Amino acid sequence: MTATVAPGQVRKAVALLWGSLFLTNVDVFASGAPAEDFFDWVMWLVFAAIIGFNAYLIYLVSRRTNWARVGLLIITVAILGATLLWPPEIGTDPWWSVLLMSVSTIADTVAMIWLFSGAGHAWFRGTPPERQAA
Repeated sequence: MTATVAPGQVRKAVALLWGSLFLTNVDVFASGAPAEDFFDWVMWLVFAAIIGFNAYLIYLVSRRTNWARVGLLIITVAILGATLLWPPEIGTDPWWSVLLMSVSTIADTVAMIWLFSGAGHAWFRGTPPERQAA
């Protein structure tokens, strides 16, 4: 594919994805317990690997890699489904944690809609800008 500048819709979606990843990190690190034993360290390493993988996918999406866009869609649908099946408990979870996770999930959903519709879809398909309006 030829290198073209991403349309505004794609740039906004990528910015939302980065913001969502940041909010998720704030939530997890602020509410996470310090690593006291080996299992805790392993869980933190797994979390770091997941964050790194998501960051890599977001980077690839910004570089017009379609499989990364599909991968992020699968992750977003899985997270959205898990959030709907097991909603955060407002009484037990801190209010700020529920707020951060809600905003993050909404941002991911909006970003996916932008990446798979209109100018975002056309850009990943490789449609020239003059034919995107048709």
